[in-house]
Amino acid sequence: MDGTTLTPPYSVLAIGDPPTLAAAMNIPGGAVDTVSRVGGSVTIDQPARVDITTLREPKPRQYAQPGK
Repeated sequence: MDGTTLTPPYSVLAIGDPPTLAAAMNIPGGAVDTVSRVGGSVTIDQPARVDITTLREPKPRQYAQPGK
């Protein structure tokens, strides 16, 4: 990711409404199905709080332009 090789286990942290994000992970043909199909397993946690400890500058916009 971003030029860094990752080794298992993988962890994905998403910020948003926990039930909505969990449902999105479980849609047919989605992330959970894809991982299961190749022999992996997925555990979905829905914590009430997520602490953000690192920020980075966003990359410059390549195509999008501000509305007028």
